[in-house]
Amino acid sequence: MLLQVKIHRQLHDIVKKVLTQEEQKSAANGVKTAISLHIADITATVSDTEKELIAKKLSDGQSAGMYLDIVLKAAVGESTRVVTDTNEALTMKITVPESLRNTDTSKKRTYDIVRVHGKDAVVLSSEFNQDDMTITFTTGQFSTYAVVYKDTAVTPEQPTIPEQPTIPEQPTTPEQPTTPEQPTTPTQPTTPEQPTTPTQPTTPEQPTIPAQPTTPAQPTTPEQPTTPGQPTTSAQPENPTIQNTESTEKTTAADNATEETQVQTGDSVSSGKVAGIVIILIASMAVIGFVLFKKKKNDTEE
Repeated sequence: MLLQVKIHRQLHDIVKKVLTQEEQKSAANGVKTAISLHIADITATVSDTEKELIAKKLSDGQSAGMYLDIVLKAAVGESTRVVTDTNEALTMKITVPESLRNTDTSKKRTYDIVRVHGKDAVVLSSEFNQDDMTITFTTGQFSTYAVVYKDTAVTPEQPTIPEQPTIPEQPTTPEQPTTPEQPTTPTQPTTPEQPTTPTQPTTPEQPTIPAQPTTPAQPTTPEQPTTPGQPTTSAQPENPTIQNTESTEKTTAADNATEETQVQTGDSVSSGKVAGIVIILIASMAVIGFVLFKKKKNDTEE
């Protein structure tokens, strides 16, 4: 059976941790120096005392698979000695032999190291590497060691239940912005009542101008026999021109005088002539009345 044990340190560290001060001086002066580690399987020859000490350190389910005798030797010059205690602990690594490896896939095997030194047994802190099947531990004492193991049934791994995806939080609905109050519409100023438009004075209806009477054709006055000595009476104008109120009045007076004269002289004027004169007088009076009305209206408007 091949059992490999290695010391993981640089040479000068090993020298410092293993050799005494005198040995270190000799090595520094060039004296031939050698440090060696010897390991032997003593499972068949281990003493019952050591077995009992180790058995007391086993936990439930643990078994001692192998007992080892690890011996550290230091040779300086012609002198060689067995090192049982070092100045400082050394890191050791042991490869698990094939006979101690687990071949049952339904079980899982773990390993520990128990050291017996003198009359004391101690479980050393160790680390098992499944990949390279090695056990790493530290120690500063060299004597009897036991490789112990424990098998436990392998529980099939439960498939990992995927975590439920986190339901994203609903986004917070932003608050509705406050609708600003509508500005108060200022009261519209009361529109002053429009002043009452004074009623326009009723324009008096224009008096109907009586139609000018048609001047009847003057009857032909039979020729009067020539009265000797009577002057020829000049014909009166049919439409005398009205200049103004005063002239009209004068004309009217003159016409009246003429009428009177003509009436008085009725013996020489025919009845047809008298009728014509009456018509002229009526027309003249209507014209005079219209002129007076217009004048009064103009005075009122002014």
